[in-house]
Amino acid sequence: LLSGALMAQNKIKGKVLEKNAQPAAYSTISLHLAKDSSVVKGALADENGIYEVLNIASGSYFVSVSYIGFQKYNTSV
Repeated sequence: LLSGALMAQNKIKGKVLEKNAQPAAYSTISLHLAKDSSVVKGALADENGIYEVLNIASGSYFVSVSYIGFQKYNTSV
């Protein structure tokens, strides 16, 4: 799995792709605090692998992506 994420104006938006560049439709996205890994918010990618998490307080986070049949993927934002 690959996930591109962009944090701007208190939101994170990204796209999740499989290795073959196909969208990872309906993958599960969770936003975690970097300091203790606690889950802050979650989202579900759409049929094109696109997701958005809104109303995020300023801070350091990482995004975790889960998709059936694939290893969990984490990335800093």
